[in-house]
Amino acid sequence: MFKYRRISLKTKLNKIGMALLILCGLLVITMIINAVKPMPKGTDITGSAYNIPDDSVKFLCDVTYVDSKGKRVVEQEIFDEIFSMIKAAEKVIISDIFLINGFQGSKPENFRKLSSEFCNTLIKKKTDNPDIFISVTTDPINTQYGGVKSENFEAMKNAGIVVTITALEKLRDSVFLYSAFWRLFFQWMGNSDKGGLLPNLLAADDKKITVRSILRLLNLKANHRKLVITDAPSNKMSVLITSNNASDASSAHGNTAVRIDDSVWKDAIKSETGIAEFSGTKLDYKPGEVKDKTGTTQASFISEKAIKRELVKKIKASKKGSSIKVVMFYLSEQDIVKELAKAAKRGVDVRIILDPNKDSFGRQRDGTPNRPAANEIYELSDKLAKIRWYNTNGEQCHGKMFIFENSGSYSMIQGSCNMTRRNMDNLNLEADIMVESGKKTKFFDKAEGYFNRIWSNDDGNTYTADFEKYRDTRKLLRLKYKLQEMTGWCSF
Repeated sequence: MFKYRRISLKTKLNKIGMALLILCGLLVITMIINAVKPMPKGTDITGSAYNIPDDSVKFLCDVTYVDSKGKRVVEQEIFDEIFSMIKAAEKVIISDIFLINGFQGSKPENFRKLSSEFCNTLIKKKTDNPDIFISVTTDPINTQYGGVKSENFEAMKNAGIVVTITALEKLRDSVFLYSAFWRLFFQWMGNSDKGGLLPNLLAADDKKITVRSILRLLNLKANHRKLVITDAPSNKMSVLITSNNASDASSAHGNTAVRIDDSVWKDAIKSETGIAEFSGTKLDYKPGEVKDKTGTTQASFISEKAIKRELVKKIKASKKGSSIKVVMFYLSEQDIVKELAKAAKRGVDVRIILDPNKDSFGRQRDGTPNRPAANEIYELSDKLAKIRWYNTNGEQCHGKMFIFENSGSYSMIQGSCNMTRRNMDNLNLEADIMVESGKKTKFFDKAEGYFNRIWSNDDGNTYTADFEKYRDTRKLLRLKYKLQEMTGWCSF
């Protein structure tokens, strides 16, 4: 006969305690593994320094401003250049762009439907030339992490274009405590694009998304790259690296780009092939004979933490009498903050143009991280760093560019990478281009002309505002941005 044996409260508590201990152990192990695991293939790259002709590198910019009559003006070059590259391509188009969507906030930006314009241009190219290899790598945010279907992506797939959604789980974790919990309990659940219970946080529409989309979103990591590689007539290859997205809501943002027509494409393709592979796609393309030219300008492809290493090195090398010019959407990475302040203190002419962080896709923001970080640079530099704010009107100053002048030599680092821990510490995927020259070429003349124009409010137009307009000295806001930067619990 079965005899019931009563389990004591102490025994129950011991079992619960043991289960909790095992759970905590699993969380800690998962957290550590995914915070320090090796970077996947194709990431954290410092490419070769290729010698290329001066005229093989081209600077491009999009500028939005208010003219002397109070009218909003939008001048754009970047996607027009991308579309020109696509139309001229004959054998290959490889792209990797963070945002390709028509999501709109509560205050829609109707300037340009860049998402469908980009996708339709690729589809037409594939229809007109079925033998061309076209691939699009992008971030899962465009499908709400598998929670909604993208009509543009489906149309590209149906046209024979290779569409790759980046496998972000292969990257290190930014919000390591939460991500460890997510990896253990929710990752295996997958997602559904049949609709859900929650409102769409990224678009002001009636479509519902799943709880699983939000849980995956809270890992707060991204493939943040923005680049296009194509072949060109006369056995050439080109790569364009930019801060610009194919996103309707950001179509009026200010942005920068660099196009290079020789050699650098090799490292860019190698990197993109690695990202596609760890995301489950093979970029089945081998370039034929390519005739790269050589010259006196140097250019390199750099990605992820390599961008930070190169920037810190260049800031530290800047001497008294040299200059550093910065245009940046987010600036909060602590090493960069400190090194810029130190450079200004030792006599470097440090000039920084920042977005005031007051608008984000129709939503109001409190100015973090730029306003407290800018004030920190200003104070640490003994008020020697010169800072201005882009005078945004719903759009953003979205460029990410450094220009260095040192004893007559020039260099630039420009691309997708914001100056934040998430962007610079091997957490997000990022791609930048580094260009160097021993003289002031037409490329650097145009880039400096762009900076000087918006710094000085040329032609009576309003591009930028004085530092005091958005300067924020609140200690609580400084503490907030530092905690967010350190923990990753933020949008930057």
